[in-house]
Amino acid sequence: MIPLQDLPANRSPASLTAGSFLEPGAATAWMRMSVPLVAGEEITPLRWVLTAADSGNGVSVALDFHRYVFINADFIVGLYRSPVGEWVCLDARSVVDGAGIGLAGTVLHDERGQLARRLTPCTWSCAAVTACGATSAHR
Repeated sequence: MIPLQDLPANRSPASLTAGSFLEPGAATAWMRMSVPLVAGEEITPLRWVLTAADSGNGVSVALDFHRYVFINADFIVGLYRSPVGEWVCLDARSVVDGAGIGLAGTVLHDERGQLARRLTPCTWSCAAVTACGATSAHR
């Protein structure tokens, strides 16, 4: 993981530091919200983390985004400590097997280090998984 202070000062609100948003595989990105989630509401460090956590399975790609879409039906975030700052790093990995069962996992960091884990159970149709060539692959 590239530390936040090593990123350029003019970085975008979603700065990919490893992997790709569009290619299957693990990926790491630092991100922050550029506008409040709810107009007029303060964006606390906890809100920064939970909003970023919602992007974990979009950072790590299991299937081709050009052919398949998905939603976050459910996810769990477990915090080890209180978050600090506006920037959150997502170190994301997705796993899917040939039957269409999978899990998207993300380790979240802030400027002080690791602070949480996020897990999302995922399902895809067997045809979608087979068409993309996934067979019990860690991505």
